[in-house]
Amino acid sequence: MNKIKQIFFIDDDEINNFILKEIFESQDNDIKVTFFTEAAKALVYVEALVQGSASPMPDIIFLDVKMPEMDGFDFLDAFEQKGLNEKFRVPIFMLTSSVNQRDISRAATYRAVKELITKPLTFEKLQELEDKYY
Repeated sequence: MNKIKQIFFIDDDEINNFILKEIFESQDNDIKVTFFTEAAKALVYVEALVQGSASPMPDIIFLDVKMPEMDGFDFLDAFEQKGLNEKFRVPIFMLTSSVNQRDISRAATYRAVKELITKPLTFEKLQELEDKYY
């Protein structure tokens, strides 16, 4: 892994987040992983990044489809309504544990979303994404 150094995960599953942090940081010590368990808080942070009042900028974002209060699609709707998709050029990959065709089709309607990925996310899958998009 050479190009991806900072990853944001927006996912409410704290156990999954812990496992992912261990996997990614043990495979590549240069990768910094930041987790947001609430999409609304992640949105506020992304806004701060765009305004220059927060750092660091991620190289990639993984966004869970199903979350309480604000799900992945609600996050993307707010992201676009605020015009963040015009200023924030970080690729977003949606994560899901189901293979619902509606979710796949809906994810494809957002310019910022590169792919919808079925969980579990692995280090090997991250390497494939880096090879494909970076």
